[in-house]
Amino acid sequence: MLLESPLVLKEKVRHTLSGYQLYDPFWEAVGRLEQCGLKVHGVTMDGGAPNRSLIKLHQPCSAGSLVYKVPNPYSSDSPSLYSISDPPHLVKTMRNCSMSRRLWCNEKDILWSHIQSLYETDTASMSGTRLLPKLQYQHISLTSFSKMRVDLAAQVLSESVSKAVVLVCGDVATETAKFLGMADKLFYTLNVHNYSHGATARKPFQKPFTSSDDWRLKWLENDFLKYLDNWESSVSNRPGFSKAQKQTMMLSAATRYGLRMTAWSFIELVRGNCRGGNVEIAEATCEPLPKRRCRSQQKAVVYNESQSAIDLGSCNDSILMKALLYVVKEDAHRVSFFQEQSPKQIAQGLAEWIHEHPDSASAFEKAVVESFLNCIPSSSSPYKKKTRSQMWSKYHTLRTSIAYVEDWKLFLHTSQVSYNPIFCQCVGHFIFKDLVKAQLAVHSSDSMLGNITDLTYEEMNALRYTAGYMFRGQSKRKLLRSSLHNKKDLELCLDDLISDAECAADDCRTSGVGSDEPEITTPHGTSTEPENLEEIDPEVLSIPKS
Repeated sequence: MLLESPLVLKEKVRHTLSGYQLYDPFWEAVGRLEQCGLKVHGVTMDGGAPNRSLIKLHQPCSAGSLVYKVPNPYSSDSPSLYSISDPPHLVKTMRNCSMSRRLWCNEKDILWSHIQSLYETDTASMSGTRLLPKLQYQHISLTSFSKMRVDLAAQVLSESVSKAVVLVCGDVATETAKFLGMADKLFYTLNVHNYSHGATARKPFQKPFTSSDDWRLKWLENDFLKYLDNWESSVSNRPGFSKAQKQTMMLSAATRYGLRMTAWSFIELVRGNCRGGNVEIAEATCEPLPKRRCRSQQKAVVYNESQSAIDLGSCNDSILMKALLYVVKEDAHRVSFFQEQSPKQIAQGLAEWIHEHPDSASAFEKAVVESFLNCIPSSSSPYKKKTRSQMWSKYHTLRTSIAYVEDWKLFLHTSQVSYNPIFCQCVGHFIFKDLVKAQLAVHSSDSMLGNITDLTYEEMNALRYTAGYMFRGQSKRKLLRSSLHNKKDLELCLDDLISDAECAADDCRTSGVGSDEPEITTPHGTSTEPENLEEIDPEVLSIPKS
């Protein structure tokens, strides 16, 4: 199956996350799906910078090269997980690049003005018939909202518009027509959703894939990808322009990367799934759900199974036993699609063996911890983005290495339990996260925070005055900069509102209701105002309250 990523980032918040922050929730989702018996072959995401950096993070040594598949540690049948950029998103970015850039390829321009001329010529015809009746004004003059519509982009980057551009604009628009035709074929190749729609709509590129040697896969590899390569080489060999100017003659770097990544992933996915033609359905073995306990029983009983050898006493000293307890208590690990034992059963059997052979388990745990500690940064700045990304890159390289997997197989074979990649990765990931929390913890001691005391009456008044002044100043500044015709009336209303709020606060303080000011202890009791106003600094008394 293809995993539709829930981490698709909107345009306004695309810079709030980094790629390494998506690593943990992404692989947790993949592991849970694999545990449920769903084979995850790929992930679909948009072309945001965090998503691209997440994919590149898995192969840090391939700087500048294309990364379209990553090792999947949770699966032994399909060791690679393919990344696909969202095809509708790619079509929209291709359309937007043709609008905002002066594209150039093979000595000719690819201009949005060719499509505008086609629309103007077609609508100005007095014959009453049009070449492209679906091409409307909203396709040409786009707003911020219409730019997000996939149908408008797909209808412009189509084969019919490609043929009409050459007919109306002539040989000048041949590269524009080729660009539109390539985008149309790519979109329909990646948009196969029905068995019969390709035949009824006379779209051969939208017919279902039935063979690993499908002609559309050869078109992607031999025609489309080479078209992008020839485009880049023709622009790079064009004399008289700087590097920055040449970048504006091509599609954006993110769009070109997404197109190549999607094309190669799609080629290998279709060839891998169509080879053989048989679909195997695994038979699940599931333990019954535990009975619900009341709240008092949940506090008293940690895990109510007599056959489990895991107790809290052994978990305090061994991080491996803590990981096994996590696997046992997690409900998702009850299910097994490996025809053998579930991760929960493996954890229980391994715990019993560890109690009988503590030395062997301690040696294995020490080796695993040392290998994980080599991935955790020990520099003076472990919280930088680059340092964190390198940490997760090293960790993924380690957990997918052959040596790491073989060590787990040997250890489980020695303990006489069956090998399960999901169990090994869950235990290893728990250990690594526990080590990261211990090594990179932020310690907030009392000495760093200092002695925190309550605000005095004078400090509270000063804070209120400053906050009220800032609010009033910013509000007036916004009103003066606005183009409203009734700015003066709004400014007067704002002053009245602030004055009414000040009066209400003074009334509440005088009556003693809702007062937030600190209480002052006096010989006569407790009050919210100073007993002797003469002892207060006159400068403080002159501060108005807001």
